[in-house]
Amino acid sequence: MATTLVLRLPWGRFHATPWDRNVNEGVVDWPPSPWRILRGLYATWQTRAPHLGEGAVLGALSRLTDAPTYLLPPYRSGHTRHYLPDLAHRSGKPGNTDKILDAFVVTEREAEIGVTWPVDLSADERSALAELADALPYVGRADTICLARLADSEMSGEVVSPLATGASAPPGAAIARVLAPTSPLSVEQLTARSADIRQQKLARPAGTRWVEYALPPELGTQPPSTLRPAARPTAVRWVVAGRARPSVHATVAVTHVLRDACQSRFGQLFSGAASPQLSGKEPSGVPLKGHVHAHYLALDQPARGAARGDRRIEHLLVWVGATAGGLEDDVLAALGTVHLKGLRGHQHLSDFRPLRLGLEAIGAIGDVAPELVAGRDAGRVWESHSAFVPPRHRKRGQDAEDFLTAELTRELSSRGLPAPRTVIPVRGDWLAYRRHRRAMTEARWATGARLTFDEPVAGPLSLGALSHFGLGLFLPVE
Repeated sequence: MATTLVLRLPWGRFHATPWDRNVNEGVVDWPPSPWRILRGLYATWQTRAPHLGEGAVLGALSRLTDAPTYLLPPYRSGHTRHYLPDLAHRSGKPGNTDKILDAFVVTEREAEIGVTWPVDLSADERSALAELADALPYVGRADTICLARLADSEMSGEVVSPLATGASAPPGAAIARVLAPTSPLSVEQLTARSADIRQQKLARPAGTRWVEYALPPELGTQPPSTLRPAARPTAVRWVVAGRARPSVHATVAVTHVLRDACQSRFGQLFSGAASPQLSGKEPSGVPLKGHVHAHYLALDQPARGAARGDRRIEHLLVWVGATAGGLEDDVLAALGTVHLKGLRGHQHLSDFRPLRLGLEAIGAIGDVAPELVAGRDAGRVWESHSAFVPPRHRKRGQDAEDFLTAELTRELSSRGLPAPRTVIPVRGDWLAYRRHRRAMTEARWATGARLTFDEPVAGPLSLGALSHFGLGLFLPVE
C-alpha cells in the first residue's frame, strides 16, 4: 500500500523558492520538493507535536526517501514586484529602491496536491505521520497556508512521475527539478541550516539529490479554443474616502447622484450616448423590465452575522443581476472613473454632500461584495440592511404584518425566488430614510424585516420600491 500526503491550498497560492535559485529569478519550487516536505514535517514534530515518539516519527520520515509521484491541480505561475527603500533612507538622504520579486503558483482555491510515495508504513508510523500532517501549518514560505492530511487511499487522476535518467520530456512539457533526500535519511542533514550549507560552499545539502519531472502545461498555454471564456463582471465597488461619511438615511440621495454621475461619465466617453444598462431605459425611453438594469447600492460595514453597522455609508456599488449577463464593456469603462462632485442639478437633495470615491474592486458580486451573498451552509435567514419600502399602499383595515408578508412574497416571486417561510418585522430607524428621489413629501411607509426560507437563497436580495437606489437591501445573517 502506498503512502499519500494531500496538501490543500485554501488560498490557491503556493510560494516557495527552489534551493539553488535566487528569489529575484522568479522561479517557484513546483511541485513542492520532497526535501521541503520532510523538513516541514520534522519542524512540525518539534514545535507542534513533541509528544509523538521519536521512533515512529523518524521511522516514517526515513521511509519517504524514494522519489514520489504527484497529482497536480491545474495551475499557472505569476509574480508581483515590490520596490523597497534601501538603507540610505534612514539617514534622510535620497536613496534608491530595491526590487523584490514574489513568485508563486496560482491554483483554484481549495485545490489539492497529492504526493504519493511507493512505501507502506507500520501502524505506529502511519499514525504519527497522520498527526503531523494534521498539524502542518504551511508548506514552502509561511504565506502558503496549507491544510494537510494523510489519505486513506491513492488519489485518482493523471499523475506526474519522475523521469528516468537520460529520458527526454514529452513535447510541450516543462522540466521541473526538485530536491529529494537520499537513503538512508540523516536527521543531521535534514535539519541543517541554509547558512551553514552555503558556508560549506555546497551546491546542495548533503544527503540530497535532484529528481526531474515532466510537468503538464500551465493554464493559458493551451490553444485559445480550448479555454473557457471568463464570466463578465457583475459589480463595481467604491470606498467612500474621508471621515465625514454620509448617513445611511441619505442612501437614496447618494445613489441618485451616483446614477447620474455614471450616466454622465458614459456620455462623456461615448459622444453623449446613453446606456440602457445604467439608466434602466431603452433609447426610446421605454423602461426596461425584469430588473436587468443596474442597482446602485450603499453599504455600511456590519459586523459578521449582523445586518447593520455604524449607520454611515462606507461603500457604494453598481450591480447587475445574473439575468443581465454581466456589465457591458463600455459601461465598465465609464464606471472606472466616477466622481461625486458638486450639487449642480441636485439642489432638491438636501441630504447629499460631495464625496470622494476610490475604486475598490470590479468582478463577480460574490467576490466584490461577499457580504451580500450567502456563503456555504447559509442563506436561510436574511435581515434588512436598509429600509424596505413596499411598492403598494396598504389597504384600509389590512393587518400590517400580513401586508408586509404579501409584498415581500410578491417581490421575491417577481425575481424568481421562493416565498419566505416566516416574515418578522424588525424595529429600526426605517422612517428616517429618504424615501423619494425628487422633491416630494415622505409619503411612503417603510419598515425592516427578517426573512426565513426553507432552503438557502444565494442573494443578493434587493426588494421593493427604490430597490435600484439602495433601499430594500437584505443581508444574510444565518
